[in-house]
Amino acid sequence: MTTVGISWLYISVQLALLGDAQPSPPPPGHFRIYGMRFCPYTERVLIYLAKKKIKAEIVNINLKDKPEWLKKVHPEEKVPALEHDGKVLVESTIIVQYLDELFPETSVLPKDPYERAVQRMLFERTSSFTAPLFKLLRTKSGPYGELHDKLEKDLVQVEPLLKNTFFGGNKPGFTDYLIFPIYERLAVFANHPEAGKYNLTSLVGTERFPHLTHWYEKMCSLPQVVIAQPQRDELLKYLEGFIVGHADYDIGIGKRN
Repeated sequence: MTTVGISWLYISVQLALLGDAQPSPPPPGHFRIYGMRFCPYTERVLIYLAKKKIKAEIVNINLKDKPEWLKKVHPEEKVPALEHDGKVLVESTIIVQYLDELFPETSVLPKDPYERAVQRMLFERTSSFTAPLFKLLRTKSGPYGELHDKLEKDLVQVEPLLKNTFFGGNKPGFTDYLIFPIYERLAVFANHPEAGKYNLTSLVGTERFPHLTHWYEKMCSLPQVVIAQPQRDELLKYLEGFIVGHADYDIGIGKRN
């Protein structure tokens, strides 16, 4: 495996691909995230870790040339996965709630059971645009109208749910951290020349979606988001490859210390 540059959040960052040996289990009490550098679901977990100031080892998987041992970590060979004290958890929404339970003093979800349930319901409502967005981006040839209309309908329904600065109220909460990485892909790619065929420019901006636009700008300024999100230019290059079925998982490797 290849070791790459790290920030204060990460104990170590490694890249794993086909043929690489499975790393030894992390030391007791340490956290390890198996993820992918441009995966929005991995980004969810990284934002949570940054918010809670939990340091972790990161093993970024090349999903085109997956190491053979990945199925031992995740039966479906997906990311992210969390390894901690001999236990492995998968699915980003489960991982972040586990971290809240493990560190209740920094819980993002409210302590009151009813308020926790309300936040979970809000997440279910706001995450509706996830499936149509990625289905649209994966569709290599048109027509795109039906997929675009479904995405538009879902975003129109999400817009009025932002009744404050954040979905969590005056400060970001569970819903904000979980849907931000998804919306980020839309916002980053919307003005790219290749996005014209999907008509994504009609789905972003203050004219039609002022609440979501201002929310996105606020989220981008949060320290826990800044440290966890991929660099914009690298994410854009990744998305360029993603939409044509040739995602490059090594963009930017070796460029930064």
